[in-house]
Amino acid sequence: MNTEKVESLNSQVQEYLTLLKDYDEQLSNRTFEHRQYMLNDFVKYLKGVGKIKGGLSSHMTKINLLDFFRQRLLGLSVRTKENYIRSFGSMINSLSIGCNLNIESDKTDFNELVKEIKLLSLGETRNREILSEEMTLVLLTRLPFKFSVLAELQLMAGFRVHEAINIINNKKRHLQKKGDRYYIIDVISNGGGTYVRKEIPKELMTNIKKVDSKISMRSYQKALQNLNVKSKTLRFTYEYRLEEQGESREYILKQLNIKS
Repeated sequence: MNTEKVESLNSQVQEYLTLLKDYDEQLSNRTFEHRQYMLNDFVKYLKGVGKIKGGLSSHMTKINLLDFFRQRLLGLSVRTKENYIRSFGSMINSLSIGCNLNIESDKTDFNELVKEIKLLSLGETRNREILSEEMTLVLLTRLPFKFSVLAELQLMAGFRVHEAINIINNKKRHLQKKGDRYYIIDVISNGGGTYVRKEIPKELMTNIKKVDSKISMRSYQKALQNLNVKSKTLRFTYEYRLEEQGESREYILKQLNIKS
């Protein structure tokens, strides 16, 4: 890792803290220390994901912050998560408005982030982690291409990881085009039953065809683990989204190829 760039991030933290202190002379020592703690948390996250180029404020995007909060707040109570996010948002607001820094995220984004974190926590209370729309985008953009295609297939069709891998590794057997519609066919599950035919977008079909090397389950799961995601989370997310769309339990079980 480039030592100079890391040191630049660390020095920017001190600059931001000075700006915050100058902006709000009534800032208590406790609040000041908490903001220093949060900024250091964020720098640690940036180092961990290799985002050390550019100014600290340029990395404070909604997608980056959601990924940061998801990692930083893992296992904490919903109230603790909400308080941390709102405190971080208040700090960003002071930096943006009071210190005239150009930061993409604003108060509205932080309200949305609280909703996203609550959604993830809902999954945790059901012993099932659920990917929000924003976290799905983070996942698909940060995975290598072939793993991103595999993850998208799981999210859009609800296959178990080994079933999705088999589809991509055996394209000719499972891909079907009828007119201007595209399908996944003849997929057999663990219990020996066959999934219903699944319609997928043309773009996903095209990307599946572009994957030109075999995918191993171990390498895929390792790539997901690097982003703190479990492979079964994608299938749970597919199921959750069907529930949110108001689909019947019978329909959902059919799509998951589970006998009721």
